[in-house]
Amino acid sequence: GRNDRAKTRQSQNKLRGVGVFFSFSCQRLSGLQTCKIALITVFDLTSVAKMDFLDRVTQHKSLTLIVFLEYVIFSQLGAGSMKPRTFRCDGHSCNPAVGNLATGRIPTTLTTCGQNSTELYCFYPEHNLHHSSCGMPKCTKCNANQPNNSHHPDEMTDDFFLHPGSWWQSAQGVHREEIRLDLETEFYLTHVIVVFKSPRPAAMVLERSQDYGQTWRPYKYFAVNCTATFGLPDDNSEEGSLCTSRYSDVVPCTRGEVIFRALTPTNKIEDPYSPEAQAVLKLTNLRLLLLKRQECPCQGSGLLEKPHRFAHYAIYD
Repeated sequence: GRNDRAKTRQSQNKLRGVGVFFSFSCQRLSGLQTCKIALITVFDLTSVAKMDFLDRVTQHKSLTLIVFLEYVIFSQLGAGSMKPRTFRCDGHSCNPAVGNLATGRIPTTLTTCGQNSTELYCFYPEHNLHHSSCGMPKCTKCNANQPNNSHHPDEMTDDFFLHPGSWWQSAQGVHREEIRLDLETEFYLTHVIVVFKSPRPAAMVLERSQDYGQTWRPYKYFAVNCTATFGLPDDNSEEGSLCTSRYSDVVPCTRGEVIFRALTPTNKIEDPYSPEAQAVLKLTNLRLLLLKRQECPCQGSGLLEKPHRFAHYAIYD
């Protein structure tokens, strides 16, 4: 009756959905393409003490509701005959697991600031660079053995949300640096994003290995002047070139990004699951060669600090 419906609505208002997830998988059974979808809804039951229809689960914090949907896909070719259609997911996972390959792995570098002794260095605080004038730089020390003053390689791959201000920093005065990530098995790489604390390099190379570091091939060259540095045209003027100047501007002096996408329209690969795409995406190791530093324009504005204290590479993530 009316009272029962009102009571049901009141109970439903207390059942608040806090998350909805789904999974999808396909397989071939007896010549048919069979797919399953699991819809998973997580409800908050923290206020269900008076809900009669859930009196047996009130001791739990949440309730997970799972709904499975299954369907069969086929096409009718003739009377009494069925032939499965061809899908790009046949023979492999349709939605392979994705994630950040750097998470939980410790990159190796040639140097780290303060490895042998305390080093003094200077930088421009991020908030200073949002104004027309650079403001005053901040100078401090780095010592790899002092937790509050160290900047190790693993700080490039820690949780960005938990540690947004952590970074790795090279030794002072180095011209060439190398950052290497060993994945220990085969993966398929889609893109790379690097966030610098120091000014982005004037020249660097992103490389990959498919044989656990025995041989290396360039993914992309980055330079202020591609022709002068690497003898390659700039992809800003010649589409599909291996070199770009797009991510080599010295400004911003901090939090400048470098972005690489393994598959672009110039690859002309329509199916990301094809052997051609996998040949481009597959790797076992990734290496970033930092070849030439750049100075922030602020350093030319009558600084009293010694220039060599700015001579380092530093990367947030």
